[in-house]
Amino acid sequence: MLQFSRAVQLTSATLNVYGIGNSSDSDAAIYNLGALIGPQPSWNGAINLNGATNDTSIWTAADGQGSRTAMLNTSSFSQVWLISAAQLPANDRDDGFKLGQLVVNAAPQVPEPATWAMLIMGFGAIGASLRRRAAATTAALA
Repeated sequence: MLQFSRAVQLTSATLNVYGIGNSSDSDAAIYNLGALIGPQPSWNGAINLNGATNDTSIWTAADGQGSRTAMLNTSSFSQVWLISAAQLPANDRDDGFKLGQLVVNAAPQVPEPATWAMLIMGFGAIGASLRRRAAATTAALA
């Protein structure tokens, strides 16, 4: 389970094969848990994954050694992601990998209302000063 300080979209992942028993299968399923448990979950208790929806999956047909990079291109942004070695509910128990690298795209930040208010007040102050200056110039010429 991965938690980020802001919403991200998973772009690619490098999976290093980790053998379990005689198998070296490295299938993975990726779940967006943001809507299920909220942006700031409490890690003090159990997390119910019954409502988790599979955002994307990486399936490999051939067993192998080494690592591979998969393009994920997840369809959504979230602060909380689960990268699982098996789909939920568990359908296969011989998948294993170590996460070597994860590439993400951060969601664009939206300015806070206070920032917008400050910007509008600044434009208003500039406009008022320009209007006063123009009025003073007109009065001096008349």
